[in-house]
Formats: sequence, C-alpha cells, structure tokens
Amino acid sequence: MKVRRAIPDDITDLASLMEQLGYPTSIEQMNIRFNQIEKTSNHYTFRAENDDKVVGIIGFHTGVLTTVMIFMLV
Repeated sequence: MKVRRAIPDDITDLASLMEQLGYPTSIEQMNIRFNQIEKTSNHYTFRAENDDKVVGIIGFHTGVLTTVMIFMLV
C-alpha cells in the first residue's frame, strides 16, 4: 500500500471513494472541498492506494495542542 498527499488529479477517485463510504459527493463538490482544504495551512488530505486503486483517504489538521486524524478504507 502506498500513501501520499492528494493532488488535484485525485479528485475524481476521492469523490468515488467518498460515495462508496456512504457520503454522496459529486466531482464538483469534491473539487470545492479539496481546494478549500488546500488553502488552509494546517489541513491536509492524503490518499492510500493498493494495486493502483485508491482505497483510502486520510484527512487531518494540526493545531498547537492537538492533531486530529480520520482514516477511512473500503
């Protein structure tokens, strides 16, 4: 499994994964969300892949005292 920071080219795969996880998301909605996250200096989105297929998304933000992580796999 490979994990790397998500890039705009991943938006279609990320939207599909969110849909599979039960969070209906259009490519347009994912694009808006991704761009908002990328504009925030302490928010990050990573994606996981296995055999060239996106299988997970990790979103987290960092703060002075805390780090919050969410990891979802299908």
